[in-house]
Amino acid sequence: FFYGRGRVPHPGFNLRESPSMKISFTARPFCPRLFWSTFLLITGTVLCVPTHAAKSPRPPVLVGVNIQGNQTLSRPDVEKAFDVKVGRRVREKKVQEGFDRVRNTFHHRGFLEFQMSTQTVVTDQGLTAFIDIKEGPQYHLNCISVEGDEEVSAESIKREIEMQPGDPFNPTQLM
Repeated sequence: FFYGRGRVPHPGFNLRESPSMKISFTARPFCPRLFWSTFLLITGTVLCVPTHAAKSPRPPVLVGVNIQGNQTLSRPDVEKAFDVKVGRRVREKKVQEGFDRVRNTFHHRGFLEFQMSTQTVVTDQGLTAFIDIKEGPQYHLNCISVEGDEEVSAESIKREIEMQPGDPFNPTQLM
């Protein structure tokens, strides 16, 4: 193999020569963003051997969060639940976790029929998150009744329950 003007191995290429095998090779980019690969020609068969992986690209900057459809919760409340800051580099997993926090916030505030569609768009400028909200009706706790316990009064049991009549219904507080 001639690299430049002499018989010099390609940098980053390790090859042991075997006396019984004739090997010719060239190095060129296989996939410019993922690998530099070395192509080996061994007795008529072409093999692709990755020599080293390129660095993974930096995550994009979150340039905006587009929220629409919210009526009961204000935009700042939804942004607080999303909890991913605009202007910072962010991975897709972090954005998905933010979407999950928004879902949980609505669910915990009594929106049991809540629906949300989400999308992320990556451009040269960065990543934009889109949240389209359909709140549905908000459910509230109507009343609390205690039956069957004769040793402890119903009023002392009701005092221990965190929810009160009129509060948004949060199914996780019942467990």
